[in-house]
Amino acid sequence: MWKLEEGLPGLIADTRKLLDADSRFLFLTVYAVRMSALAIGELVRQSFGDLGGKVEAGELTVREEARGLMLPTAIFARWSR
Repeated sequence: MWKLEEGLPGLIADTRKLLDADSRFLFLTVYAVRMSALAIGELVRQSFGDLGGKVEAGELTVREEARGLMLPTAIFARWSR
């Protein structure tokens, strides 16, 4: 069984190998996980720091119409130049 908490660092490292000098962004979405947006953002920052640019991380949400509440659906991390 592949576990996100154990396998994500290697997956991000492998993804980094696919990017070259012309790459402009990476957008990662993570669902049903016990990791925080901060932890996932730091993993991306460590792997992509040598490319410059910036890393943002946070939660993806949807707004519940009836009460206007923001409901979390996933965590994201984005590296971009």
